[in-house]
Amino acid sequence: MKRYMLVALLLLAAFCNLPNVLAEPVIPPDEFPIFNSEWNLNNCGHFFTDGECFFVNGGDGKFYRLDDQLQLGQEVFDSNVRGADRVSYLEAEHRLYFIADRVGKNKDGGLYRVQFRDGVIIGDVECLVKGTVVNYAIDEKYICYCKDGYNGIYRIEHDGSNKFKLSNHTIQTKNPAVRMHLENGVLYYINNKDHCLWSVPVEAEDENQATMFIERPMHYFIMAPYKRKESQETEKIIIYVEYAENTTKLDKAHLAVVDWNGERVKELDYLRDIQSRYINYYHGVLYYIDSSLDPQVPKWIRLDTEGESGGAIDVAGQGDLKAFKASDGLHWEFNSRVGYIHVFDGWIVMNELGDTFRFYNPRTGRSDVTGGAGTDIWFVNTQTMTSYRCRLKH
Repeated sequence: MKRYMLVALLLLAAFCNLPNVLAEPVIPPDEFPIFNSEWNLNNCGHFFTDGECFFVNGGDGKFYRLDDQLQLGQEVFDSNVRGADRVSYLEAEHRLYFIADRVGKNKDGGLYRVQFRDGVIIGDVECLVKGTVVNYAIDEKYICYCKDGYNGIYRIEHDGSNKFKLSNHTIQTKNPAVRMHLENGVLYYINNKDHCLWSVPVEAEDENQATMFIERPMHYFIMAPYKRKESQETEKIIIYVEYAENTTKLDKAHLAVVDWNGERVKELDYLRDIQSRYINYYHGVLYYIDSSLDPQVPKWIRLDTEGESGGAIDVAGQGDLKAFKASDGLHWEFNSRVGYIHVFDGWIVMNELGDTFRFYNPRTGRSDVTGGAGTDIWFVNTQTMTSYRCRLKH
């Protein structure tokens, strides 16, 4: 009798959970985002996709595969890998490149790579560079990197071979996102000494070929096409976060923009009025968070740099993006402590940075501030403006 009762209870529990089991996937398999486009910034590699699933950093140095409801599922790495961060996924190779504090017996950390198919690690993890790698940039042929405590920016091939010193400069160790970028055989980077933008051919013959590209102090930068209003000609511009004395005052930094010759793009001068440190670019749109806005009514703003609007500021999606519909039915309203924007095909992904969040309860009509939000991750569908919160394990 007890056995039958146990079976009945299990069936009842399964039936009660049936709606969750049969819930429609947040992203149907045939509508999954494509890989990042050119100029989309890695932003510390907190998120990536292999074209079938999203993967996120759980904030504990562990990467997780998300299930069809965009919630934490299986871990990518086993206990052999500790402190993983800044992941880059190369579709052509089916490989992950990442920085870790420790892999196996190597306690010094380094830059690693591993085969990755169908969300699963295949084979052994290869160490490409030993030591604390501050930052790295990767293209289809080379990896450029800088190590903490060492002068010099180096180039290697994807298997770690043919190490070559490109310059005698270093990259700032604090807030290292978006400070190196490889494009068309040229490495662009922010030199730690003067905070200006430098460039060097990735196949330079010696370390003396690096030259100052833009003599303007900056924290982060984006290179993107822009269509001039008058001529309708498209050219490349550099949008950057102006240097704000030091990295402890990044929230007071402003945006600025110059052309390929370092000259002001006057028709975009209004960007200087925007106080922002979190930026990204995707398919003709500059995404940024304006940290000067009232924290209770923040807006996610985007700038169309090459579309019909001719550079006019537009709020992303359907009007004010401060109001999101969460998967649990509540209407969440972000405060200003969200950042590290990453943009995929049809999706914005970002970290929740603060320890509070604001929500609206449609049943009571009340808004309250609730603590303990931690560093969860939000996914926003740019077409429907529906948002989904990935709750991280704390």
